[in-house]
Amino acid sequence: MLSALLEAHRQSGALVTVPDFAWPAVRLAVFCDGYQYHGSPETLALDAMKRNYLQREGWAVLTYWGRTILRDPARCAREIAQLWEQRQPQAHV
Repeated sequence: MLSALLEAHRQSGALVTVPDFAWPAVRLAVFCDGYQYHGSPETLALDAMKRNYLQREGWAVLTYWGRTILRDPARCAREIAQLWEQRQPQAHV
């Protein structure tokens, strides 16, 4: 479950993760990770568990490394916007 503060908690109330950006209405979460903090094998495994949890809960999850954001922020923004658009409820005709 995601609270108003955009924290993902297990049913027990334990904190799972806090996305850097989240759009609960379309269940889209974005993580912006830096290699210095997220580059160790242990942290990579923990990050994967967090993403898997959100995905099992029906969230789409995008993760960008800092250098990717710095190299091409427009591409990252386009990808986020495209996925946000795809997850919008379809209008009934």
